[in-house]
Amino acid sequence: MIDWNLITSVPAVLALALVARGFIPFSSRAGSEELRLFSLGMLWMIATFMLRTAYWGVVRSTVLAIDPDLWRGWSEIVDGPDHVNALFNIGFMVGGFYILRGFYVMIPAEERHNWSVISAPFYPGGWCVRRLTRLLSQKWRQR
Repeated sequence: MIDWNLITSVPAVLALALVARGFIPFSSRAGSEELRLFSLGMLWMIATFMLRTAYWGVVRSTVLAIDPDLWRGWSEIVDGPDHVNALFNIGFMVGGFYILRGFYVMIPAEERHNWSVISAPFYPGGWCVRRLTRLLSQKWRQR
């Protein structure tokens, strides 16, 4: 039987590796702080996704094809997929933090004190809840 997961994972891992390689120069010596942070964040995200695809697509499929009991044994050692996925999720969180810092650094310095790393992606319009509240409040006052 054809293992479509393995067949599609190999070129996906190769493509992700090339994209990650493309971000390396920008993540270490970018011309601006925001470009460096965005590149570093994307490098973390892409590298994590590449490793996740390699693990679940290439390694798992290959080991299962050779000896399914070997994969079951490994799964018992790592206590199932939850711990492995938690490690990948940490990589995504690190990448996300760098990207959020990039958004924050893009806010003009004189306005930055009004924003946090978490709220920075909503600059300049603000949180949609805040905008909706403001709009409803204006409509209420007009009555």
